[in-house]
Order: sequence, then C-alpha cells, then structure tokens
Amino acid sequence: WVQVNVNLAVSNAVINGSNNTINPLYYNQAGINTLQQVGATVGTQAVQNGLALGQVITTSLDASTFLTNVDNGDYAGNFVINAIPFESYIAAYPANYANQIYGGFQVAYTPQYGFQTIIFNILVTQFA
Repeated sequence: WVQVNVNLAVSNAVINGSNNTINPLYYNQAGINTLQQVGATVGTQAVQNGLALGQVITTSLDASTFLTNVDNGDYAGNFVINAIPFESYIAAYPANYANQIYGGFQVAYTPQYGFQTIIFNILVTQFA
C-alpha cells in the first residue's frame, strides 16, 4: 500500500505541477521539498490507517548517511522519507538534471505486521 500510494501521489503531484501555470513544479529544492511533503502525507495516512508505525519524519541527507542511520536504528519504528538536497544530488548525478530525473528519495518505514523495516526508492522524472 505504501509503495503504491507514495508513487501514485508523487506522480500526481508531478502531473499537476506540470499543468499549473500559476504555481508550477520546478526541478529545484522547492520542487523536491513539495514532493517530499506529498510522500510524508501518504506516510501520515499509512500511520493513521494502521498500515505503518511511528511518527512521520522528513530528512535531507545523502543516501549513505541515511542508510547508515537506518542501519544504526535511528529511525526504528517510524516512517521516514529522505530527500537528498538538490545541490548535492545534481553534483553527484549531473546528467540527471538535463534528463529531468530525480532519484534522491528514500523511504524507510515499519509496517504494522511482518517486517521490521521496508526501504524503497522513488524515481521522479519529467518535472515541469
């Protein structure tokens, strides 16, 4: 549910942002923050519906620091959505900017039953 709905919500936000001339979604830090908040809203729904545990936390770390924190148990029992900062991501993946690709989202959460932690990445393409 979480993977499908985060993907769907982020995709809808990209489409809506591409069609909004008053407040378009751009491939910059503000656009990344907007999409991260969309993912966090889905996380809040998952927690409220009993599909995930804990609090919803947003972070802005590089991928290796985020995964180290997950491995260290820093986010245990919570729903965390990380967005690599725009400048850091573009410096690490310069070709992605020209191709309008942002692959800097990671989500780590604890479901109600079954697994201790599920981690997945979100790939965003075709910003406005």
